[in-house]
Amino acid sequence: GGEGATLREVLRDPRVEHVTMVDVDKGLVELCEKYLPMMHQGSFHSSKVTLAFDHGANFLRRATSESFDVIIVDGIDFGDKDTASYGNELFAQQFYRDAFRVLRRGGTFEQYLSDVDRGDSVSLLLRAGFDDFQYMCVDIDSFFGAGACFALSTKTLAE
Repeated sequence: GGEGATLREVLRDPRVEHVTMVDVDKGLVELCEKYLPMMHQGSFHSSKVTLAFDHGANFLRRATSESFDVIIVDGIDFGDKDTASYGNELFAQQFYRDAFRVLRRGGTFEQYLSDVDRGDSVSLLLRAGFDDFQYMCVDIDSFFGAGACFALSTKTLAE
């Protein structure tokens, strides 16, 4: 997310040659860069990083086909009453279709889902063309809702 922690962890992998971080809120990223150095640990300044400030769905819509090996979505909307709200484009069929198109064969798609049951993600990802799907949840007391769930899917190597 905007604090740079996901970016930091991606950069720990020595196989990573380039990372494009997309965030909708440039001001938030700048605040996090300045006031949360313990989270990003300088990752925003890596020569491997390109920062893009755009809505993730818009970014994928314009991205070149088969241009990414991995897509990690660390985004969530919150409603007015401290409850998760999933009505946005990051959880829509078109977003998953665009993610599939942008991934290279053998690519991986991962999405943070909070602690909300997103059983419909299975059908949306499979209809978008992904070959398999894993839904994983872990208990993390510091997360809103005291848990975190993730979707993991891949694009086959075969055509």
